[in-house]
Formats: sequence, structure tokens, C-alpha cells
Amino acid sequence: MKDEKEICNECGVSVKFGSGHFVNRVPDLNDNETRLEMGKPFPLGGWICSTCDNKNQN
Repeated sequence: MKDEKEICNECGVSVKFGSGHFVNRVPDLNDNETRLEMGKPFPLGGWICSTCDNKNQN
């Protein structure tokens, strides 16, 4: 699944190595089609940044 980008699928921030968000990123195990159906704003992003992950837990 190499078509996924190293961005957060919630906010679009880069989570690639060197971005400052790499260490705390969480993989989103859904495929692109499922993320589209879920209404994710950046469905090609295969990750969730720690900021968005923390927002979703509240």
C-alpha cells in the first residue's frame, strides 16, 4: 500500500521523519476507500498525528 502519504488523515500535517510528528504518529489501518467513506479530510494519509489522536480520545 505504497500510495499512502506520510500525512495525518485528519489534519493533513506531515508525519514523515524529521517533521517533529514522526515519533508519536499512529497508523490508520483502514484502506483509502474506507477512509473516504468515513469522511476523512485527507484520506490518502495513512497516519494520525498525536494531536488528532488525543482529540479523538476525549
